[in-house]
Amino acid sequence: MKMERLVKAPASPEEFASMMRARGHAVTVGIPDGFPKDMAGKAVMVKYAENRAPIFLRAELCRMTSKP
Repeated sequence: MKMERLVKAPASPEEFASMMRARGHAVTVGIPDGFPKDMAGKAVMVKYAENRAPIFLRAELCRMTSKP
């Protein structure tokens, strides 16, 4: 598989999925494996090839801290 640089950094999971579709990849977008369903929209996985599935996190999820 030949790696190509993206023209620009995607601003959203949907934009990244669109960029991968334009390159001919079959793309699925959804909740990452093992994440609770209530995280829908906060954590999004874009799978476009075997072992190629970046996860996008919303800012509010990144700011969350675990409580003792």
